[in-house]
Amino acid sequence: MIKKYTLKDYLELCEKRRGEYLSSVVDLERIIDSIISSYFCDDDYKNKILNRTLLLRVNFMTKIKVLSDLSVNKETKKYHKLRTLIVTVNKIRDMRNKFAHNSIDTDKWDYRIKKGISFYKDFYSKEHVNVDENKFKAMLSELWD
Repeated sequence: MIKKYTLKDYLELCEKRRGEYLSSVVDLERIIDSIISSYFCDDDYKNKILNRTLLLRVNFMTKIKVLSDLSVNKETKKYHKLRTLIVTVNKIRDMRNKFAHNSIDTDKWDYRIKKGISFYKDFYSKEHVNVDENKFKAMLSELWD
């Protein structure tokens, strides 16, 4: 028997996936925090202070920029690897922003429940923004490997 989905089912699925993806990005952001704080502080106590007083108040985009700036003086091989990582993190940030800041697109929800989450471009627009969930998952996986 084929399940009949409702708009409520679609919204619950979207919220569940949104939560999962945002949680993954929070984990990534904490790792970036750790890299930045370790760069500036060897001492655990000072490291915790830096995290609590500064890094928790800085947005994700700024943290990525700091990470990028820290990579300038690195060896060539490591530098290129880090640059590639930063490009991937920026793509993840762009997708994360869609999950975090856009309203769920409920037009044609019965079609979209099979295809993945779609969002409205902004509050005033009915323009759609699709999120390629498979690409998002693949990029996150790539970072954890």
